[in-house]
Amino acid sequence: MTLAEIVKNLPSFDAPEVSFQEPTIYAAEPWVPHSDACVAWSLPRGGLPEEPARRGFTRLVEVREALKMLNAEGLDWPPAPAHIVAELLIATVQVRNAEPKFRGPAV
Repeated sequence: MTLAEIVKNLPSFDAPEVSFQEPTIYAAEPWVPHSDACVAWSLPRGGLPEEPARRGFTRLVEVREALKMLNAEGLDWPPAPAHIVAELLIATVQVRNAEPKFRGPAV
């Protein structure tokens, strides 16, 4: 399955968090729409689930967070061709990951 195929069917992967675990998108780098990818339940203490680890994938984003980023709730899905939505999701995650983390006031 590719990242674009996951994005095309993103709402079908959504499920509520259970015991600090939730459906998460994992993909081969570099992240592009045609990257091999999968959705697996995250582990409660971090790390990679078995399938993504075996396939050499890295964590992209939780399914529910991806839906929020794409403002997809209540929209007909997909709102645009899946490869375009996948590019938007990748760019959004990369920007979010590049933002400096707030460490409190300077002393």
